[in-house]
Amino acid sequence: MSKHTQAPKPGLGAHADTATDSVTTTPSNLDRLADGAVAKHVAAIKALPDVREDRVAQMKKLIADGQCDTPERLNAAIEKMLGELREH
Repeated sequence: MSKHTQAPKPGLGAHADTATDSVTTTPSNLDRLADGAVAKHVAAIKALPDVREDRVAQMKKLIADGQCDTPERLNAAIEKMLGELREH
């Protein structure tokens, strides 16, 4: 062995010196991802309100006016909920 050649690492064979080169997670790669489109979408999602205040106000008004107390609305709500459960 010359002094410039390293012995292969156990279990990696002749490609021991390049085994980690093919998959890297250097800070520069992560920074590029953070600056990219994915990060913009994540930021937009995080900016959304946890509660849709306009929808809550609308539903409160419907309930107060007695417009939600119909069998049709109850059945529609149950069907929607069951459909969402089936999707998951």
